[in-house]
Amino acid sequence: MEELYKLAKPEEAEGFRVVSTETDEEPAPPVERHPDIIARNVALGFGWLIVLMAATSYTIMKVILGEWFATYSTIALVFFFDMRVILGTWIIMVILSLVLYFGSNLHGAIKWALLTLFGIISGGFMGPVTAIAALLGVNFNLALAITGAVFVVPVLIGWMTKRDLTDWLPWIAGLLLIGLAASVINVFYTASWYTVLAALLVILIFVPIIIYDINLIKNQFADNEWQAGVVDLFLDFLNVLLRIIILLIEIAGAGK
Repeated sequence: MEELYKLAKPEEAEGFRVVSTETDEEPAPPVERHPDIIARNVALGFGWLIVLMAATSYTIMKVILGEWFATYSTIALVFFFDMRVILGTWIIMVILSLVLYFGSNLHGAIKWALLTLFGIISGGFMGPVTAIAALLGVNFNLALAITGAVFVVPVLIGWMTKRDLTDWLPWIAGLLLIGLAASVINVFYTASWYTVLAALLVILIFVPIIIYDINLIKNQFADNEWQAGVVDLFLDFLNVLLRIIILLIEIAGAGK
């Protein structure tokens, strides 16, 4: 009998134990992706951020220039041009953008609340810029309109492109580094011709970046990641808007 037992179950007879590799864990549920729903949420969130940023920055500009609430003009001028305030505003924007970008599991109401705060803080960051631009003869509404026009074509291309452009990532990273280098050089070398060249270069660089971001939203983002797409597009918009304002300032200066 012992020999028969060894033949039937040799692993137990030799002191080995067979461990089953099967588990009772259920497979992870598939990621829900509905491009139309994502596109609607991104469009609503992006539009909401643009409205908040534009309204806040326009209000700050008017107060700084003394056209609205003239009593507080000096206070606003000192406050919004304080480097500590500018740096703090930028840090808050970075933190909010990171929280929103990686906050796919946040409740919908919290996402909208953070987006609202992000839009207002962005307007606070842009307020002094628009005030300086206005003093130099630049129309903020015109800058917004031109930026919107620049955005339309790459957005349509990115959405209508059927191919997944994820493999563009190395090129996009390289373009961002080139744009960053051009902007840093412009801080130290402020010749008018180079300022115009750097602004145009950055605007051109952001055309493929916008295409890439739209395509990424369409092909890669899950339903609960729409707020990350909003942040991506809004930061693209701010970068292009800043360069459009710089170009308009240079054009206004050349005409005097």
